[in-house]
Amino acid sequence: MLHQRVIDRTSSRQQRLELLVGMIFSEDGLALQYDTSATHSVAETFASRRANCLSFTLLLVTLAREAGLQARPQEVGQVLSWYQEQGTVYNFGHVNAQVKVDGRLATVDLDSNILMDRRGPRPISDERLLAHYYNNRGAELMAQDDRKQARAYFQRALALQPELPDIWNNLGVLEIRDGQLEAAARNYATALTLDQQHEATLSNSINLYRRLGDDARVTRLLQRL
Repeated sequence: MLHQRVIDRTSSRQQRLELLVGMIFSEDGLALQYDTSATHSVAETFASRRANCLSFTLLLVTLAREAGLQARPQEVGQVLSWYQEQGTVYNFGHVNAQVKVDGRLATVDLDSNILMDRRGPRPISDERLLAHYYNNRGAELMAQDDRKQARAYFQRALALQPELPDIWNNLGVLEIRDGQLEAAARNYATALTLDQQHEATLSNSINLYRRLGDDARVTRLLQRL
Protein backbone atom coordinates (compact mmCIF):
# COMPACT_ATOMS: atom_id res chain seq x y z
CA MET A 1 0.00 0.00 0.00
CA LEU A 2 2.78 2.44 0.86
CA HIS A 3 4.52 2.09 -2.50
CA GLN A 4 1.32 2.27 -4.48
CA ARG A 5 -0.24 5.17 -2.57
CA VAL A 6 2.87 7.22 -1.72
CA ILE A 7 6.34 6.25 -2.95
CA ASP A 8 5.55 5.41 -6.58
CA ARG A 9 3.37 8.48 -7.10
CA THR A 10 5.89 11.27 -6.48
CA SER A 11 9.48 12.05 -5.54
CA SER A 12 8.47 15.29 -3.79
CA ARG A 13 8.95 14.97 -0.03
CA GLN A 14 6.15 17.42 0.72
CA GLN A 15 3.72 15.51 -1.45
CA ARG A 16 4.85 12.19 -0.01
CA LEU A 17 4.07 13.45 3.50
CA GLU A 18 0.64 14.66 2.41
CA LEU A 19 -0.08 11.38 0.61
CA LEU A 20 1.12 9.39 3.62
CA VAL A 21 -1.17 11.22 6.03
CA GLY A 22 -4.02 10.80 3.55
CA MET A 23 -3.34 7.09 3.24
CA ILE A 24 -3.42 6.66 7.00
CA PHE A 25 -6.72 8.45 7.57
CA SER A 26 -8.73 8.13 4.35
CA GLU A 27 -11.62 5.67 4.09
CA ASP A 28 -9.99 3.94 1.12
CA GLY A 29 -6.68 3.71 2.99
CA LEU A 30 -6.11 2.58 6.57
CA ALA A 31 -9.06 4.64 7.87
CA LEU A 32 -7.23 4.89 11.18
CA GLN A 33 -9.40 5.60 14.22
CA TYR A 34 -8.32 7.14 17.52
CA ASP A 35 -8.55 4.79 20.51
CA THR A 36 -6.87 5.75 23.78
CA SER A 37 -6.51 2.11 24.83
CA ALA A 38 -4.93 0.94 21.55
CA THR A 39 -1.24 0.66 22.47
CA HIS A 40 -0.25 -1.42 19.46
CA SER A 41 2.79 -2.36 17.45
CA VAL A 42 2.95 -1.19 13.82
CA ALA A 43 1.66 -4.55 12.59
CA GLU A 44 -1.18 -4.56 15.13
CA THR A 45 -2.16 -1.02 14.13
CA PHE A 46 -2.34 -2.07 10.48
CA ALA A 47 -4.57 -5.00 11.45
CA SER A 48 -6.88 -3.22 13.89
CA ARG A 49 -6.95 0.21 12.22
CA ARG A 50 -7.04 1.75 15.69
CA ALA A 51 -4.29 3.65 17.50
CA ASN A 52 -3.51 5.93 20.40
CA CYS A 53 -0.79 8.57 20.20
CA LEU A 54 2.00 6.03 20.74
CA SER A 55 0.77 3.55 18.15
CA PHE A 56 0.22 6.36 15.68
CA THR A 57 3.69 7.80 16.23
CA LEU A 58 5.31 4.38 15.79
CA LEU A 59 3.33 3.91 12.59
CA LEU A 60 3.94 7.39 11.16
CA VAL A 61 7.68 7.42 11.89
CA THR A 62 8.16 3.92 10.46
CA LEU A 63 6.22 4.60 7.26
CA ALA A 64 7.70 8.07 6.76
CA ARG A 65 11.23 6.71 6.98
CA GLU A 66 10.36 3.94 4.53
CA ALA A 67 9.07 6.65 2.19
CA GLY A 68 12.43 8.41 2.37
CA LEU A 69 11.41 11.14 4.78
CA GLN A 70 13.35 12.31 7.84
CA ALA A 71 11.07 11.50 10.74
CA ARG A 72 11.56 11.14 14.46
CA PRO A 73 9.37 10.88 17.55
CA GLN A 74 8.71 13.80 19.87
CA GLU A 75 7.72 13.89 23.52
CA VAL A 76 5.18 16.40 24.75
CA GLY A 77 5.98 17.57 28.27
CA GLN A 78 3.48 18.36 31.01
CA VAL A 79 0.31 17.36 29.20
CA LEU A 80 -2.92 15.98 30.58
CA SER A 81 -1.76 12.45 29.77
CA TRP A 82 -2.70 10.59 32.93
CA TYR A 83 -5.89 9.31 34.46
CA GLN A 84 -7.14 8.60 37.96
CA GLU A 85 -8.85 5.45 39.15
CA GLN A 86 -9.79 4.75 42.75
CA GLY A 87 -7.46 7.46 44.01
CA THR A 88 -4.45 6.25 41.99
CA VAL A 89 -2.92 8.29 39.18
CA TYR A 90 -1.49 6.46 36.16
CA ASN A 91 0.91 8.08 33.71
CA PHE A 92 0.55 7.88 29.95
CA GLY A 93 3.21 9.88 28.18
CA HIS A 94 2.08 11.77 25.07
CA VAL A 95 4.16 11.61 21.92
CA ASN A 96 3.84 12.72 18.31
CA ALA A 97 5.96 12.75 15.15
CA GLN A 98 8.24 15.35 13.64
CA VAL A 99 8.92 15.22 9.89
CA LYS A 100 11.53 17.37 8.15
CA VAL A 101 10.49 18.45 4.66
CA ASP A 102 12.66 20.75 2.52
CA GLY A 103 14.32 22.26 5.57
CA ARG A 104 11.03 22.84 7.41
CA LEU A 105 9.81 20.90 10.44
CA ALA A 106 6.25 19.61 10.57
CA THR A 107 4.55 18.06 13.60
CA VAL A 108 1.99 15.32 12.99
CA ASP A 109 -0.21 14.56 16.01
CA LEU A 110 -3.13 12.17 16.24
CA ASP A 111 -4.78 14.07 19.10
CA SER A 112 -5.53 17.73 18.46
CA ASN A 113 -6.91 18.20 21.98
CA ILE A 114 -3.65 17.70 23.87
CA LEU A 115 -2.64 20.64 26.05
CA MET A 116 1.10 21.28 25.72
CA ASP A 117 3.29 23.38 27.93
CA ARG A 118 5.08 26.46 26.62
CA ARG A 119 8.20 24.45 25.75
CA GLY A 120 6.31 22.46 23.13
CA PRO A 121 7.37 18.99 21.93
CA ARG A 122 11.00 17.86 22.01
CA PRO A 123 12.64 15.21 19.81
CA ILE A 124 13.41 11.90 21.52
CA SER A 125 15.25 8.73 20.59
CA ASP A 126 13.57 5.63 19.23
CA GLU A 127 14.57 3.89 22.48
CA ARG A 128 12.66 6.44 24.57
CA LEU A 129 9.63 6.04 22.32
CA LEU A 130 9.73 2.28 22.87
CA ALA A 131 10.05 2.87 26.62
CA HIS A 132 6.83 4.90 26.46
CA TYR A 133 5.24 2.06 24.50
CA TYR A 134 6.18 -0.58 27.09
CA ASN A 135 5.14 1.72 29.95
CA ASN A 136 1.72 2.36 28.43
CA ARG A 137 1.21 -1.31 27.68
CA GLY A 138 2.19 -2.16 31.25
CA ALA A 139 -0.33 0.33 32.62
CA GLU A 140 -3.07 -1.16 30.44
CA LEU A 141 -2.23 -4.68 31.65
CA MET A 142 -2.18 -3.47 35.26
CA ALA A 143 -5.65 -1.95 34.78
CA GLN A 144 -6.74 -5.43 33.61
CA ASP A 145 -5.18 -6.87 36.80
CA ASP A 146 -2.57 -8.81 34.83
CA ARG A 147 0.14 -7.77 37.26
CA LYS A 148 2.76 -10.30 36.20
CA GLN A 149 2.71 -9.17 32.59
CA ALA A 150 2.47 -5.53 33.63
CA ARG A 151 5.67 -5.88 35.66
CA ALA A 152 7.44 -7.46 32.71
CA TYR A 153 6.51 -4.52 30.49
CA PHE A 154 7.59 -1.97 33.09
CA GLN A 155 10.95 -3.75 33.40
CA ARG A 156 11.39 -3.61 29.62
CA ALA A 157 10.66 0.10 29.72
CA LEU A 158 13.18 0.68 32.51
CA ALA A 159 15.83 -1.29 30.63
CA LEU A 160 15.47 1.19 27.77
CA GLN A 161 14.96 4.42 29.70
CA PRO A 162 15.53 4.24 33.48
CA GLU A 163 15.38 8.05 33.73
CA LEU A 164 11.72 8.24 32.67
CA PRO A 165 9.73 9.07 35.84
CA ASP A 166 6.41 7.88 34.39
CA ILE A 167 7.65 4.29 34.55
CA TRP A 168 8.71 4.54 38.19
CA ASN A 169 5.34 6.04 39.08
CA ASN A 170 3.43 3.21 37.42
CA LEU A 171 5.73 0.61 38.95
CA GLY A 172 4.98 2.17 42.34
CA VAL A 173 1.27 1.77 41.65
CA LEU A 174 1.88 -1.89 40.83
CA GLU A 175 3.78 -2.43 44.09
CA ILE A 176 0.86 -1.00 46.05
CA ARG A 177 -1.49 -3.40 44.28
CA ASP A 178 0.84 -6.21 45.36
CA GLY A 179 0.85 -4.91 48.95
CA GLN A 180 4.50 -3.85 48.81
CA LEU A 181 4.22 -0.37 50.30
CA GLU A 182 7.92 0.11 51.02
CA ALA A 183 8.81 -0.83 47.45
CA ALA A 184 6.16 1.58 46.21
CA ALA A 185 7.63 4.37 48.32
CA ARG A 186 11.08 3.70 46.84
CA ASN A 187 9.74 3.81 43.30
CA TYR A 188 7.87 7.05 43.95
CA ALA A 189 11.01 8.53 45.49
CA THR A 190 13.00 7.58 42.38
CA ALA A 191 10.40 9.23 40.15
CA LEU A 192 10.53 12.42 42.21
CA THR A 193 14.32 12.42 42.12
CA LEU A 194 14.06 12.44 38.33
CA ASP A 195 11.30 15.08 38.30
CA GLN A 196 10.56 16.91 41.54
CA GLN A 197 7.27 18.26 40.21
CA HIS A 198 5.94 15.03 38.71
CA GLU A 199 2.28 15.56 39.53
CA ALA A 200 1.07 11.96 39.27
CA THR A 201 3.82 10.74 41.59
CA LEU A 202 3.27 13.58 44.05
CA SER A 203 -0.42 12.69 44.23
CA ASN A 204 0.27 8.98 44.65
CA SER A 205 2.97 9.64 47.26
CA ILE A 206 0.60 11.81 49.27
CA ASN A 207 -2.01 9.03 49.24
CA LEU A 208 0.60 6.46 50.27
CA TYR A 209 1.97 8.48 53.19
CA ARG A 210 -1.53 9.33 54.39
CA ARG A 211 -2.13 5.58 54.47
CA LEU A 212 1.09 5.13 56.44
CA GLY A 213 0.19 7.96 58.84
CA ASP A 214 3.23 10.06 57.96
CA ASP A 215 1.57 13.48 58.26
CA ALA A 216 4.84 15.44 58.14
CA ARG A 217 5.79 13.96 54.80
CA VAL A 218 2.27 14.52 53.46
CA THR A 219 2.54 18.20 54.38
CA ARG A 220 5.89 18.56 52.61
CA LEU A 221 4.60 16.86 49.47
CA LEU A 222 1.44 18.97 49.40
CA GLN A 223 3.59 22.08 49.28
CA ARG A 224 5.12 20.84 46.01
CA LEU A 225 1.81 20.40 44.20
